[in-house]
Amino acid sequence: MNVRWRDAEPYRLLFPLGTLLALAGVSLWPLFLYKIIPFYPGAPHARTMIEGFSACFILGFLSTALPHMLAAPRFTLAEIVLWCLGLLSASALHLAMRPIAGDLTFAGTLILFLGCVAVRIPRSNDRPPPGLPTVFLGVLCALAGSLLQVIDLYTALPAFVQPFSRLLLNQAFLLLPVMGVGAFILPVFVGYPRRQSPHLLAARPHGWLRETAYMAMLGLIVIATIAIEAVGYVRIGNLLRGLLLLFFLARHLPVHRRQENPGTIAWLTRLALMALPIGFLLIPIWNDIKLSWLHILYINGLALLILSVASRVIVAHGGFQKLFRAQWSVLWWIFALITLAMLTRVAADWIPTRQYTHYAYAAITWIAGLLIWFGIMIKFLLTAESPQPDAAP
Repeated sequence: MNVRWRDAEPYRLLFPLGTLLALAGVSLWPLFLYKIIPFYPGAPHARTMIEGFSACFILGFLSTALPHMLAAPRFTLAEIVLWCLGLLSASALHLAMRPIAGDLTFAGTLILFLGCVAVRIPRSNDRPPPGLPTVFLGVLCALAGSLLQVIDLYTALPAFVQPFSRLLLNQAFLLLPVMGVGAFILPVFVGYPRRQSPHLLAARPHGWLRETAYMAMLGLIVIATIAIEAVGYVRIGNLLRGLLLLFFLARHLPVHRRQENPGTIAWLTRLALMALPIGFLLIPIWNDIKLSWLHILYINGLALLILSVASRVIVAHGGFQKLFRAQWSVLWWIFALITLAMLTRVAADWIPTRQYTHYAYAAITWIAGLLIWFGIMIKFLLTAESPQPDAAP
């Protein structure tokens, strides 16, 4: 059954837009290598991947899940379209080398999104998941980071503000929603029991308050480690962030434990979660190539996690729930391409004479994986409820 776009869930618009912006942001490297664009793509690439690709998938997931979590009214098509236009405009401005306008447009889009959420909270009938404040702390980090990046250009702020605001945008915005939503939802995705069971928390209000305070504390600790790095203690800040992620995974998502008959989507989610702390833990050992190690976090960690969770959302809303436990060989090929892209990007900084060539090769490989993923998912994005849930891709 085809989707009635007037009543469509937000992810059906935001996920394709995020895919388009990811293709635009990553393609800058081969375009630079072959001298098709005249500028160095480091900054516009990073901004487009955070404020475009990542933001589209984060807002798409949150705006799809929040009405169900809060028993609140769904977001309207007009609201969703405005967010899409805002994120598209922000990325277009960054690609056009207008970073100030891009950051301000992104900040305005986040304010609009938070306002749309705020008007629904008073109408909510259910107690929200304990990690929800941590999720919105991450969104506020992105808002503060983008605005501080602009303010720092015009005002004599302390020296640590520039790296602090950049890390708030590039890391806290991604990690805090993963932790906040992950503790509540991701155990179901990978087949583990939840410590934050909604039935248990509903029966024990004090337990809900304790878990909410605990999750908020984890978010504040992440921000504290970012502050430690920003003032110059790079190794210590990254080590603490990596150890905190290991603790979080061990408590809420013990991905090292065996799971019976997991589907490919669950396996990819587990592998992405295991990759999250690795880059942080390698930085204290080899700090000279810090950005290389962080691409383990960004490519095989956060990007793979975004795609695996998005896959679960897309097939669930398409009515293909039984595919959660299916073995999809094509998804393993996508994982192989993403991993090859990560290894090529990490290796680039070890080979200075071929560095930009490896950047371009990594980008092309990642683009290939993303295009295959979207080619698989497009039919589910265009499907409302399927009468044949056993169908396999």
